Amino acid sequence: MNEMKAQTALWNYYQNRNRESFDQNYARLGYILKQIPHKSRVLNIGIGNAWLENNIPCIQGTAFSLDPDAESVQQRNSDAPESAKVGVCSEIPWEEDFFDVVVVSEVLEHIPEGELSQSLNEIQRVLKPGGIILGTVPAEENLEDNKVLCPHCNEVFHKWGHEKSFSEVTLQAALAEPFRSLSIKRRCFPAWRLLNTSGKILACVKMFKMLFGLYGSGEQFFFRAHA
Repeated sequence: MNEMKAQTALWNYYQNRNRESFDQNYARLGYILKQIPHKSRVLNIGIGNAWLENNIPCIQGTAFSLDPDAESVQQRNSDAPESAKVGVCSEIPWEEDFFDVVVVSEVLEHIPEGELSQSLNEIQRVLKPGGIILGTVPAEENLEDNKVLCPHCNEVFHKWGHEKSFSEVTLQAALAEPFRSLSIKRRCFPAWRLLNTSGKILACVKMFKMLFGLYGSGEQFFFRAHA
């Protein structure tokens, strides 16, 4: 199975048959929503369970979606006609200078190395001058830790389809060429409403340690930049 087919198969499963897997993302997406200026035309790359699209109207914005999975796009268009298109970051099917904001949260790590530069240039192309790219990637993920074996074909693959791990340095290098005024922050977004008391205490300890530069796994780099 080639990389694109593998990615599409994974996200077809998560977005259509295991949508509850996105419940842990609400803190992260809520944080991103707060960074979007009111009345923006927003492209969200990667529909997930459409939480962001469903909440962008709360800030008087207009939501559009890009996703490689046709079933997810069809479902989104049934809720908001003509708002979603099938496609990938390296060939975004909208005209240039169309969006105020493009969101790529937990997306760049899925893009093969050879397509990352083209994908970022495409995002820059569809953003209006001065438009904003917002997103997150896993921070310094050890890709080997999340690899699994398919018992049917014996293929080893990353269980979420991640192709690349980012450090702050490599993320900055990737984003600095097509964008300006780049800001990168290391954060964690605990799924508070899914955690029991013990989990909430551990999350608080983790966030306290991060204040002193003591980092661990399960964290993200949040980035913001201008076209």
